[in-house]
Amino acid sequence: MLSAFLSLTREFQDLEKKQIAIKVTIAVMISSFVIYLFGKYIFDLFGITLNAFRIGAGTILFLSALSMISGNNDTASQGN
Repeated sequence: MLSAFLSLTREFQDLEKKQIAIKVTIAVMISSFVIYLFGKYIFDLFGITLNAFRIGAGTILFLSALSMISGNNDTASQGN
């Protein structure tokens, strides 16, 4: 994730990068806490089983790895 953060904030000033990093850290901590407390109920609400979630997460990781291997760099082309 660090490489994605650095490439997306390449043109920002150091102060802006620090503010973004703090906001993202707080958002991730809050999201993680909510999922920790209410994750089972959220999965039940949407009818998601743990195995279905594992398959979906594994598929996303696999596709991400494939794009890294193939050298796709969509973030670099967005700034042009």
